[in-house]
Amino acid sequence: MVSAVKTDANRVVEGKSVAEIAKIQGKTPTDAVCDLLIAEENAVTMVVFYGCEEDVKEIMRSEYMTICSDGIVGGKPHPRVYGTCARFLGKYVREEKVSPCPRPSRK
Repeated sequence: MVSAVKTDANRVVEGKSVAEIAKIQGKTPTDAVCDLLIAEENAVTMVVFYGCEEDVKEIMRSEYMTICSDGIVGGKPHPRVYGTCARFLGKYVREEKVSPCPRPSRK
């Protein structure tokens, strides 16, 4: 889903999926994306929906797991820009106890 574009000329695509944009424009999804990136000089941000909750929980159980966000600040940022750590601590540590919150060593 396109979350933000640089110019007003393409503001209409914000909030729409690639499939919706392609259908509206009468293009293939690949052509719609490429044309948008060219028109916006690559200044397009997106929200990607993927994975399943059980996979996320399995990854969180690993001692090698770390928390970060690849969100881009500006325009209409993905909620993960501001909510990644809060969601991890609230949902997965406190509520569901999927991942323990490590305590600093007392040396």
